[in-house]
Amino acid sequence: MKCLVCATENAKPYTEGSAEDCLKCWHCGLVWVNPRHFPSPEREKRRYLQHKNSLGEPAYLAYLARAAAPVADLQPDGARGLDYGCGPVEGMKHILEPRLSVESYDPIFFPREELLKFRYDFVLCIEAAEHFHDPLKEFTRMDSVLVRGGFLGVSSLLLPPPADFARWHYRRDFTHVTFYGEDTVRWIADHFAWEIVSLQSPLWVMRKA
Repeated sequence: MKCLVCATENAKPYTEGSAEDCLKCWHCGLVWVNPRHFPSPEREKRRYLQHKNSLGEPAYLAYLARAAAPVADLQPDGARGLDYGCGPVEGMKHILEPRLSVESYDPIFFPREELLKFRYDFVLCIEAAEHFHDPLKEFTRMDSVLVRGGFLGVSSLLLPPPADFARWHYRRDFTHVTFYGEDTVRWIADHFAWEIVSLQSPLWVMRKA
């Protein structure tokens, strides 16, 4: 099977004591659930609606503010951004406006495809990359809407050591189907000619050359 990121034909089972049917690319390091186990959009939506993500939840808003800060703090007043994979509420729009302008896109809750025709000074992808069924396609779309010199902030936990994968809480959510290692992020950055500004789990910050 081809890797979902680098398309290399070297995927092998990655069990590491896991009950999941996972595969690993030994070129870029991506680990992913076998696509035959990917959830349907309807099942995903039901799961996402169970999250306590609302504009009335101070803890949720504080989390978004922390996740956005490394990119938002680099933006001049009036900069335009896209919250890619925002989920059921427009949280980033709520916390970053009016200093910054933020549009919200989500394939399930805010499928505003017209927003992907514009260019943005920054893109935030917070707790969404692990849900990507076709990660190369999604990163390609984010690259296409980002201006040169613009910043991309992605929040998704990096893979733990192999011995810890079986106990890793992140893989226990059935909507989490793609898991990235540092090598994966570096491959993605090289592919799109992005400069890695910061690469720490869970936040990766990159700049488009």
